[in-house]
Amino acid sequence: MAHIIWLRNDLRIIDHDIFHALQNKSIIPVYVFDPKDDALDAWGNPRTGKHRKRFLIEGLRALRDELQMRGGNLCVKYGAPKEVFASLIDSQEIEGIHTYVHDAYEEKQQETAVASLGVPLHRYDGNTLYHPDDLPFTQANLPFVFTQFRKKVEKTTSVRSFFPTPSSFTVPDTFRDWGDLPELDDASRDSRSAFPFVGGTRAALDRLEHYFWETDALAEYKKTRNGLLGTDYSSKFSPWLAQGAISARFIYHQVKKYESLRTKNQSTYWLIFELMWRDFFRFCAWSEGNRFFRMPKDIKGIRITDYERWKQGATGEPFIDANMTELRKTGFMSNRGRQNVGSYLVHNLNVPWYAGAAWFESQLIDYDVYSNWGNWTYVAGVGHDPRSRVFNIQRQQQMYDPNQEYINHWL
Repeated sequence: MAHIIWLRNDLRIIDHDIFHALQNKSIIPVYVFDPKDDALDAWGNPRTGKHRKRFLIEGLRALRDELQMRGGNLCVKYGAPKEVFASLIDSQEIEGIHTYVHDAYEEKQQETAVASLGVPLHRYDGNTLYHPDDLPFTQANLPFVFTQFRKKVEKTTSVRSFFPTPSSFTVPDTFRDWGDLPELDDASRDSRSAFPFVGGTRAALDRLEHYFWETDALAEYKKTRNGLLGTDYSSKFSPWLAQGAISARFIYHQVKKYESLRTKNQSTYWLIFELMWRDFFRFCAWSEGNRFFRMPKDIKGIRITDYERWKQGATGEPFIDANMTELRKTGFMSNRGRQNVGSYLVHNLNVPWYAGAAWFESQLIDYDVYSNWGNWTYVAGVGHDPRSRVFNIQRQQQMYDPNQEYINHWL
């Protein structure tokens, strides 16, 4: 009897609850390419653009290599998850299907469909910094504002240890249908990118080694995190976190190790602070269910011309256009840029925030459904911090790109 490990946003074997729990069992790790992910959204955007797709394929290739080095393998399938697993169940003796819990609407629908197949579906919590069982509040009474959440959690809750990497895996002797990964689109790379890295755990660990131990850039993170150019103004962990090539829990314990061996300051704390923001949006979806993803029913009344100019980096506002060009060319944009382009779309162009969220879903290599939705509602003033987030774009450019180096780099 074999166990299916249904992989989604957890493309790693390091600090992986399920691989750890099943390390002495016969396993079939499976990644499913769902046709829905390649569909067009309500505004004609591909839900998974070329940059996201390339980074995903790189991560899957890296994971397959890691598994094969240890006697395992990665099964790659195409189709709706329910149909894929139904076929696997017909061809193999399957004892259970194991996956990480998701709290977003579409992912929960998929889980419900797979659970109907008659094979036990085991759900694990392990993609957050703090385990939900350790939180100092129930699912129903999660604080509405991040500061309240952070203070309570910092005071009462510890981060669990991370799991070691299994040394070997076992797969069924009779299973041969591992499938092929799509070809990589290397032509989509832009040499100007602030994120010239590839997907996968090995690249994530190399980045951590560089940012923490080789350059001590972590010790300056709070001072440099609003940068726009170069690889080291921020940690750049978010794409690997989004695909699950590295866990927040693992990064946290590496920060603590750095604080013990090198230095502990506001910058080291601030990286953990940002990981807590990521947790907060995830737990908001856990607490609120579909209410977290609330959106007006009428999504047609947007000014398409303004929206298209914004997407293409053709608004005539150089600071906005440079950021949007970087996103379109590379699939990445700084945090400072994201706040500015979001504010400009919502408050200057009067285009609904959810159209911007859809474009970010299509383009960002670090797209995470919870952070994307939470941050866009935050910028629009309709989320978990209802204060106005209107940015003075000219003043922002003068503060963060006074010599127009970033603008000239992209325009």
